[in-house]
This record gives sequence, structure tokens and C-alpha cells, in this order.
Amino acid sequence: MPEGSEAAAPATAPVAPAAAAPPPSGRRRFSARRVRLIVVVAVVAVIVFLLLWGMVPERILEVRQVLDDASSNDGKVVQVKGVVRDWNATTGNFTLVDSSQEAKAILVHRSGAFPEGFGENVSVIVKGRFTVVAEGYAMTASEIQVGCPSKY
Repeated sequence: MPEGSEAAAPATAPVAPAAAAPPPSGRRRFSARRVRLIVVVAVVAVIVFLLLWGMVPERILEVRQVLDDASSNDGKVVQVKGVVRDWNATTGNFTLVDSSQEAKAILVHRSGAFPEGFGENVSVIVKGRFTVVAEGYAMTASEIQVGCPSKY
């Protein structure tokens, strides 16, 4: 073979293997839109929870229930259901007696106006600070509700 007639040996460069894709990590990627939706739903859920938490009604106790546990109720604001007796409109004092045990009674003082329909032998709910005093039991009323006993 003449010089120059030799076939050039083909240059074979090693071929690099194709880059393999990383294996799936098992994690799901969320789009920005989905993340925003999750955040909004979480915030709304927290707000609804807080609003409902504030709407929990206070427990209404009978006069006998308050007096049976007088030492733990002393100094606390409570709501007490009972019947009005011995109402003195000039002093704002009246006695709240238990509907089933009239011997159980609390002396209540209210400064300010009384609600419409308030009077002797009327069922009411009184909210105020309960105290144990030397003469018995007393309460300073901050709120008075008058109504049909079946409503509460």
C-alpha cells in the first residue's frame, strides 16, 4: 500500500454513557398555588376555632348548687338561676331563692336599673360576684335576665 493510501484508522473516542435521571425521592412537590391554598385554609380554620371558642356559654347554676360548693365559688363570678323574693326597689336588694328549696338563698345587691318584668316571684338568672359573708351568702349583680324558666 502506498504511502498515503493507507486508510486512516478511525479515531474512536470513548462514548460517555448518557446521564441518568436522579431517582425519584418520594416527595411530592407542591406548586406555589397549592401552598397558598393550604395556608389560607389553615388560617381560616384557626379563625373559626377562635371564634367558636369565645362563644362557649357560661354554665348556669341553681342556687343550691352554688351554696353546696360555696367555698370554691367564693369570690368568683357566677350565673345563678333562682326566684326573686323580698325585693326592695329603693335599695336594690333582693333575695334569690332556689326554685325547689326555698331555704337556700343568696342576698343579691344590684345598683342600677332592673330589667323589664323584674319583680317578686319571678324566675331570673343573675350574673355577678358571689361571696361568703358572716350573715350568709351575698352576690353583687352585674347582669339580670328575666324570662320564662323553660328558656334556661
